[in-house]
Amino acid sequence: MYSFKKRILQSVLNIIRNAKHNPRVLRKIKIFASVGVFSFMIITGLLIWTAAASVNFIVTQANQIIQSPVAVQNLETLKTEILGLPKVNTVNCWTRAQSLLSVQPWLEQSIVTNLVNLKHSCLDQNQTQKFINTIEGKTI
Repeated sequence: MYSFKKRILQSVLNIIRNAKHNPRVLRKIKIFASVGVFSFMIITGLLIWTAAASVNFIVTQANQIIQSPVAVQNLETLKTEILGLPKVNTVNCWTRAQSLLSVQPWLEQSIVTNLVNLKHSCLDQNQTQKFINTIEGKTI
């Protein structure tokens, strides 16, 4: 194995010695090296471009799938089924949550009253009773 590497090194050194004395061989080596470097740069650029285009395509497709109404509905259904949570009533819930963002409702009413009002506006009334009573019998 060592002798094989030694022979290759010697042959490369012989080519370099010949190239110094023979300008025709030196010109061929320069052309070969420049074509090799140019090819390497083109192939590297194409690989980077292909990787970027692939990532862009995957992100675009995943974004379309994630934002589709069917996927959002399936995800919401899955969340409520796994956690056993009641369904969220989004119509009144959003306006009530926005009204609680200011300081005034918290100063005028107690914290418990505000949270109970938010719970009643956001949760379905049928499922609220199941959600209120936990395993220990305590209210949330």
